[in-house]
Formats: sequence, C-alpha cells, structure tokens
Amino acid sequence: MFSVVSHDMRTPVNSLISFMQLLEGGNIEQEKLIRYAASLKNNLTYTSTMMENLLNWAASQMQGFNPYLESLDIQHLTAEVINSLKDYADQKELNIRNLIADGTICKADANMLGLVIRNLVSNAIKFTPNGGTVEITSASLGKQQEIKISDTGIGLSSVQVAHFNKPGYIGAGISTLGTNKEKGTGLGLLLCRTFVGMMDGKINADVNPAGGSNFKIVLKK
Repeated sequence: MFSVVSHDMRTPVNSLISFMQLLEGGNIEQEKLIRYAASLKNNLTYTSTMMENLLNWAASQMQGFNPYLESLDIQHLTAEVINSLKDYADQKELNIRNLIADGTICKADANMLGLVIRNLVSNAIKFTPNGGTVEITSASLGKQQEIKISDTGIGLSSVQVAHFNKPGYIGAGISTLGTNKEKGTGLGLLLCRTFVGMMDGKINADVNPAGGSNFKIVLKK
C-alpha cells in the first residue's frame, strides 16, 4: 500500500517543483500559468486526500483510533459533508440530495462516520458524469439504521461488487479513473470498510437499478 501511495505522490510533487522553477524563471505566459496552476491544484488536491486517508488508515491499524460511539444526527453530519464537497460537485454540475430526515439518529464516532460518508460521496461524484445525481437516504431497520449513498454514475461491475463485499477486502492499488479522469488509489474504500467495522457496523455495495451504484452502511441506533 505504501509503495502504491509513494509512487502516486511523485508526479504531483515533481509537478510542483517544475512549476516553481517556471515561476523563478519568470518566463511564462499568463495563459500557460493559469493552465498549469489549475492542473497542479487538481493533482495536489488528490494527493492531500490520499495522504489523509493513508494516515487515518495507518493510525487505525496501529490502534491509534479508538471509536467514541455516541448518538449522532445523521442528517446534520451528512449536510456538513455535502457542503465540504460542494465545489467539486459544482464543477461537474451534479445535484446532491440529502434526503435524510432531520433528527435521524445512529450510534457512531462523528469523525469516523464523517470520513466514511465523505469518501463515499466523493467517489459517487467522481464516477458520475456531468449533470448526474447523488442521493443520500436513510432507513430504519429495527434496532439498526441504514445510510445509503446512491448515484447515477457509471456503476460497478458484478466483479467489483463481489470484490468489495467479500471478507478481507483489500482495495489499495485497485482504482479506476473517474468520468473526468479523476485519479484514485482505492484507499478510500478500504478506510470505509475499516472504520465501519470498528464502529460495529456493516457496509456493502450493489448496483443501483436506476443506473450507477449503491453503498449501504448499517449502524446501531
């Protein structure tokens, strides 16, 4: 996993060095400067997310994370996640709908669940073409609460669904480019599986009958 991440970090870091050299030379046209800066920003944003996921996952494996389970308002937490990803969604003109009722409660660690939902919604945005829709819903299952992230994207193959749902899933290094060629490493989904398990919950994926993918998280109330 660390070899995959270190390999992926070389390109944006080297791009940053090259960009700084161009700035030092002061011999670059404004149009090229804007284009290079936009490309560099995208690369560094991807790298920052990847590093955050890696550090969080590493901490969890070294027992550096001990979940603090409390009663959380899922609607409020989801709204915060959507707000943090608004710029990304707006770039693709996506409609993100938070259909969870106010006051919907589950037992979870706020930081862990926030990170899990952020990774799943970010993935949904990544694999949904411009103008598509991402929905977050919830359903009561007796003593448990389900959170579902659905999208109208390119969807998962039966092989990908089976791979994610099998016990012992290891996603690092297994990744597909997004609809706008966005990169990834598979670390996000591995982190989701790890954190949901630490909160004594379950997570699975399936194909959205309307097109796209569904990811379902089940936690105690």
